[in-house]
Amino acid sequence: PIYFAVTVGDDAYMNLEPYFQLEGLAYRVIPARFAQPNDGQSGRVNTDLMYKNVMEKFVWGGMDKGNIYMDENNIRMTMNLRNNFARLADQLMTEGKKDKAVKALDKCIKVMPEKIIAYNFFMMPVADAYYKAGEIDKANKLVKRLVEIYKDDLEYYFSLRPELSATVDQEKQQALSVLSRLMMMTKSYKQDALSKEIEKDFGRLQGKYGV
Repeated sequence: PIYFAVTVGDDAYMNLEPYFQLEGLAYRVIPARFAQPNDGQSGRVNTDLMYKNVMEKFVWGGMDKGNIYMDENNIRMTMNLRNNFARLADQLMTEGKKDKAVKALDKCIKVMPEKIIAYNFFMMPVADAYYKAGEIDKANKLVKRLVEIYKDDLEYYFSLRPELSATVDQEKQQALSVLSRLMMMTKSYKQDALSKEIEKDFGRLQGKYGV
């Protein structure tokens, strides 16, 4: 079979995305056409193969041990890994396999802990999948941590001298976007108290951005 790595750029896929089947860290080209997700992802998820790969076969390189150096390339790869865990869990939920979905999400947290690999916006789909699986406490814990991270980032950016602050404008916009999305996510899952708390912080920090 023909495979494309998930790290390959879209321009190398030769418009074959409708025939992609995600099995882990690679897309397999299969003789069947599928409707593409509307979230910018590619291909369909083969949950049986992918679950077996990520839960049983993949070794993960000891990322959870803390005794290896994670360089920039390795850190970028973890973004793909976290995203794919969330995709797997989401599709498992669609297929009514809630227990497997939760196990996959728990595995994601275990093999790539925050103390080794800092959380970023790629953890939002993980939190969303936890909500879908009914794991509200786990989802809220993750959301609160992401809010804390991006609030701290914004406070730092706004503390810089104007000429320096202007150089991180893209980072400020991204952080505000993350807070906005977390606010909407918690609201959609009826976590009203948490959503209002995020809304308050978002309004205050957005006000600083507009100054």
